[in-house]
Amino acid sequence: MADTDFRCQNALDPATVAWLFNSMFRSMQTRLALILICIWPCAAPFLPAASWAVSQDYTGPFPPEQALRTFQLPEGFRIELVAAEPDVLDPVAMSFDEDGRLYVIEMRDYPSGPPAPPGRVRLLEDTNGDGRMDRSQVFADGLPYPTGVLAWKGGMLVTAAPDLLYLEDTDHDGRADVREVVLTGFGEGNPQHRVNGLCYGLDNWIYAANGYGQIRSGRISGAQAVQVSGSDFRFRPETGAFELVSGRSQFALALDDWGNRFINNNANHIRHPVLPRHYLERNPHLAIPTVMDDISDHGSLARVYPLSKIEERFNEFHHAGHTTTACGLAIYRGGAFPGEYRGNSYVCEPLHNLIHRDILAPQGVSFVARRGEEDREFLASTDNWFRPVNLTVGPDGALYIADFYRKVIEHPFGITLEMQLELDFRAGDDKGRIYRVTHSGAPRFPRPKLSRASPAKLVEHLESSNAWWRLTAQRLLVERQEKSAIRGLKRLVRQSKLPLARLHALWTLDGLAALDAESVRLALQDAEPGVREHALRLSETFFSARASALTSQKTQGEHDTEPPPRRISPSQLTQLSDAVLALVKDENPRVRFQLAFTSDELVHGARTREGALHALARLAMRDGSDPWLRSAVLSSVAGAEVELLSRLRTLDRDFLESPRPGAIDLARMLADSVGSRGNEEEVVPLLKVVAAGAGSEPAGWQRAALASLIGRLHQAGVTLAPLTRSAGVTEELARWSAQMVQAAGETNRPATERAEAISLLALAPAPKIAPRLQEWLHPQEPPEVQRAAIRALGAIPNAQVARALLDRWAACTMPIREEILAALLNRAQGIGLLLDAIAKGEIHAMELSPSWRDRLLWFPEEKVRQRAQSLFHPKTPEARQKKIEYLRASLQILRGNAMNGRRIFLANCAHCHNRRTATEGILYKGLGSNTGPDLGGLRGRSKEALVTDIVDPSRAVDPRYLNYLVQSTNGRFLYGIIETEMPGSVTLLDGREAKVVLRSNISTITSTGLSLMPEGFEDFPPQDLADLVEYLKQD
Repeated sequence: MADTDFRCQNALDPATVAWLFNSMFRSMQTRLALILICIWPCAAPFLPAASWAVSQDYTGPFPPEQALRTFQLPEGFRIELVAAEPDVLDPVAMSFDEDGRLYVIEMRDYPSGPPAPPGRVRLLEDTNGDGRMDRSQVFADGLPYPTGVLAWKGGMLVTAAPDLLYLEDTDHDGRADVREVVLTGFGEGNPQHRVNGLCYGLDNWIYAANGYGQIRSGRISGAQAVQVSGSDFRFRPETGAFELVSGRSQFALALDDWGNRFINNNANHIRHPVLPRHYLERNPHLAIPTVMDDISDHGSLARVYPLSKIEERFNEFHHAGHTTTACGLAIYRGGAFPGEYRGNSYVCEPLHNLIHRDILAPQGVSFVARRGEEDREFLASTDNWFRPVNLTVGPDGALYIADFYRKVIEHPFGITLEMQLELDFRAGDDKGRIYRVTHSGAPRFPRPKLSRASPAKLVEHLESSNAWWRLTAQRLLVERQEKSAIRGLKRLVRQSKLPLARLHALWTLDGLAALDAESVRLALQDAEPGVREHALRLSETFFSARASALTSQKTQGEHDTEPPPRRISPSQLTQLSDAVLALVKDENPRVRFQLAFTSDELVHGARTREGALHALARLAMRDGSDPWLRSAVLSSVAGAEVELLSRLRTLDRDFLESPRPGAIDLARMLADSVGSRGNEEEVVPLLKVVAAGAGSEPAGWQRAALASLIGRLHQAGVTLAPLTRSAGVTEELARWSAQMVQAAGETNRPATERAEAISLLALAPAPKIAPRLQEWLHPQEPPEVQRAAIRALGAIPNAQVARALLDRWAACTMPIREEILAALLNRAQGIGLLLDAIAKGEIHAMELSPSWRDRLLWFPEEKVRQRAQSLFHPKTPEARQKKIEYLRASLQILRGNAMNGRRIFLANCAHCHNRRTATEGILYKGLGSNTGPDLGGLRGRSKEALVTDIVDPSRAVDPRYLNYLVQSTNGRFLYGIIETEMPGSVTLLDGREAKVVLRSNISTITSTGLSLMPEGFEDFPPQDLADLVEYLKQD
């Protein structure tokens, strides 16, 4: 909160206060006045700690008790030391078992493994109840880079790639004597990018972050491996069930009280995966650009307010003072903080030695995250060695912090060799701390002994205000399959006054295979929207008529990932389906969102199909402007798209005809799915619906549907003309085609309308439209019209068309040339003609930007690569290093011109990079694209280092910005970084636009191993490079 009163935690040291005041108040008079007014009342606590003062010249390491004096928190909060070295070292993750014992992952081998000792699991106990862990022992060791831990079935699940292990102490000596592989095959690269983040979900699945590799079960002999290229996942250890889930977190993930998942990566501190993957998998021909919502209202790369000296990063230097190492995300659910702090997100920022808080609020079907504090942080330290990396909420309701306490928290992978030689990556490997944050008004929770709790007592704990007690009780009931608890659980569903207790009771019944249709029907009518939402999810097993193999990939063939359909009588089915479909009128958007997903089960049921399609049509009309809800509707109508479109016209003809938000997008996406399958039995009815009542000119939704259908049919290699004849709409479409040709040529129309008309010219035969399209490649035509014409020509597989594009090259501006290159590089014919033109001197090699040259130099066909190398003469690594040294020396002499540098940035960098600058603490949005990293805030980066970054961008490349080449089934080539991987599609960003490619249309995907940022900038004149560097170093 902006007006939160922040107080000293055991008192801030004088040097910290001096630094704060010098930063906040400029004039000496202001400083003196405020020192007299504000510091004097806090002076007494400083006196005993004078010898422990923290200065900006020396920022650690500090002994644990001294480090406590460096923290600042809001009034009423305090931080306490729970454990420190030698009792715990290098902690990165924590989990409390059912008796309140704390298991801590120690990543002793960070960052580079041997000769450092391997990682281990530490068991900490507070035997006398004073809040300090007084017993410490090694529970398990010999673990390579362990990253996550979770209590399960009397032992611990631990992530230590390549394995996900189950460890148990069966003889009760405090040391694991059982070590079993649950899943294996996880990638073993950078330890900061390994599988981690184990978390028990409300739905009785265990969730984990950042899985990649060839994953298979370690418990089932001969289990089939699942290829995971980078995704969070969920699994059930007892059955071996394994599913990918939407989104990919980097380190840790968080679930709120209602099961909503939140993730993050280094710069983007909080994201919400809105669209569940297992629902989208039902419709593999649905092209969704993203499942993620970046919910922070203060953006990714958010401004943070450290108390410590800001350290320069070793890569992504522009991130200093902003979220750059965000990890350990947690949602506070402990019931012991004041109300305004509950349900908030808390995320670690170890580089800046702080914990950032956001207030989460519903926003449609997603959320918005607003700063919890303005111009300060929830928790911050002046100690540069304080490295919070993970958070968890304990049985006492406190927020526990794993402090890695290292001098350097960065893996060598992203650091140049020169810098690596200057750093001691192991400094602090003999240290580590666990803290907890408490509040003075917190209620007292009993010390847990749930391993001995009766089933009835565990049911009582489902009404706790602390999620640790609720989830642990639920987990134990499900693990033990306590059938004696069923009666008490059903009583909670009917009678508990606490919505969260009713929710946990429902899912516990589900985990016990004891959920009945009547309990679900009652929950569908619950006063709490969240309970109704989950009741819809739980109702699905009663309707399921299709094999659960449709829902997800698995690591074995004989086990389903969901329970089998439950037995239900016809009358119960009718009552339950009526209760489900009645929620179409629900006022809560998340309930309607879930109804859209759940309706898939009803659409594919013989008794419920009509009602479900009617409900989906109503949802589309009410919520079609919301892209998330629209996607949910579309995920449920695979094979029924034409029926839904027809119903929309029947229910309200004006819905599609009017310019209502979302209506055109809905028609476009419905046609897109039909066209992607290329099935004549679907395309013909679609053409009939679209052309019904055709006027002289197609309406907006008809233009959108036809353009999308034509594009997908073209990608699938399906010819449109025979289908129009089968549909009996040849005359109507021919009339529209003639009208579109006329509209495209009317210079008095807006350029956007003309471009849209051009996209529909494929309704006419290619030989007829190609000459007209070439006419619109004139410099006097608006850029939108020229680009649309080039794209339409690029879709025609004809060498004469490709030659015509090259003939226009000399008269085109740079943006139009970019479009021509994109069209030519889409097909092998165009690539050959382009290389011929360069060889003949018709196009100079330097007229292609470095990014286009890179695409040819790294083309998958060897013949193309060889020709490109002979034409472009790429530098060897040795030659490039010599050129870097020459350019560095040149920049010592040349004086840069920032204005010219800005022009160079816009011409060569802005199609991939944004640039934001900070002035007096206010962040201004700059110019450019968000495809690559933001390049603001590089003032502190040396000119020599910037030259290396620009000329040799792949020297230390972040895997997120690796360039990929995708070859489609019809011979097209697409380039870019993979922004999103969906069950049915891949989204590529190439700096120009996002391209959603259906997996069914992909022949191959190949990584170049290089950064999206191209090589070749060494050919820039030294003065231009000096100007660009001068511009990048400006605030």
